Order: sequence, then structure tokens, then C-alpha cells
Amino acid sequence: SIRRQLSCSPNERKLLEQFYIRASNEPIFSMDLDLINRISALTGASTNMVKNTLERLPLETQANQFYQSYLQLSVGGNTTAEDFERKTRALYTEGFKINASWVGRMPRHPDIIIFFDVEGDRHGIIDTKAYSEYPLPLDHKNKMAYTYIPNFSSYVYNGKTYLLAFFGYVAGGFSSTIFNSFNELISMTEIPGHIISAQNLLQVVVKYRHRHFDFNQLVQIFSSNKEIFPYEVV
Repeated sequence: SIRRQLSCSPNERKLLEQFYIRASNEPIFSMDLDLINRISALTGASTNMVKNTLERLPLETQANQFYQSYLQLSVGGNTTAEDFERKTRALYTEGFKINASWVGRMPRHPDIIIFFDVEGDRHGIIDTKAYSEYPLPLDHKNKMAYTYIPNFSSYVYNGKTYLLAFFGYVAGGFSSTIFNSFNELISMTEIPGHIISAQNLLQVVVKYRHRHFDFNQLVQIFSSNKEIFPYEVV
């Protein structure tokens, strides 16, 4: 493993331990200043020491640590549901660089609210489902159409009022009946939506990181009223 390949002093080992904790909880695409400063603050090591230690790690392994954990959580059912919610929120904040709030513990709330500041004050609501064959049952459709969407049609965040642009579901996978069920939900509300698997969301994030299409394009993708596949994202 990488940990065995690197010969470390005790101080460097502490830095790497903190890195691996971060890497299993959020996607890391580069050794940016924010990450270096956070590990420096946690360990008391200088930013130069943190930078020099982390730069010894192969870049391609950094995101993989998060991805493997994320995919396991995406099919763990109720036991991993909250961790899946939190890591999905991390994908929006660290992958897409979008402001996002995890509100999953609050009653009558979806799991995640994501905010688009740059082009108009719009937001989206996301529900995550940690199941390999999520079917979107009737009670979930009713909750989205008649509770979440009306309650979050506008939302005040950091002093700004945001208008709801879309809703979405992120799940480990979907059942064979998901398309009929999702289309029924679309007919129940005027707000557009999307569904996407955890695997495909990871791939869309990677595509976004390489191409950096703008927030308007992201809103269009998330408002497509269909399942999102990475090969369709241009």
C-alpha cells in the first residue's frame, strides 16, 4: 500500500494520518492551500512540512480513497445513510465547488440543499438513498412533491433569498421500475428534477473538474427530468 511505500518519521506519520482521515471523508483533487492549512492547524506542523510530506503521495490515489468509501456507503441501507448524505454533500462542495448544506437531521427537510450564487440566486434540493435498487416509492414521491418542493420553493441563505430550480435523488442504484416512478413524480410537480447513481455522480464530478463547464450548465443538467449519465454530460 501507499502507506507502506512511504518511509516516515513520527511527525510525518501524523500528517499522513490526518490526510487519510480527510481523504476518506471528502474528495481531494489537489494539495491546495486550504487542505495544507487545515492539516497544519490540526497537527501544529508548519505549512511547508505539510506541503512537502503530502506532495510525496501519488495524486491519482487521493480521490480513490474517498470514492471507495463513498460507493460502499451508497448501498449500506439505514446503517450508512447519514454518512452517505454527508459525503454526497462533500462531493458538491469539494467536487463542484458549490455551497451546500447538509440538513438531513431536520424534520420535513430534504438531505442536502445546494446553492448557485454566481448566476442568479437559485438552489436545488437533494435526497440521498443508500440502496442498490432504490424504487422511489409512493410515500417518497408524495414527500418530495407535497412537502419538500412547496416548503423550499424559496429559501433564505446567508441573507439572500434563493428560488428552487430543481430537485434530485442520489442513490447507490435504482430498481427496474424507477423510470415509471420518476416520471410519475415529474407529473406531480412543476419543478424539474433528476436521478443519478453514486457511481455516475462521481464520474460527472471528475468530468466537471476537467472541463469546468459553468453553473448554468450544471443547473441544466440537474433539471433534465431524467437519469444523468456521464457520457451525456458535455
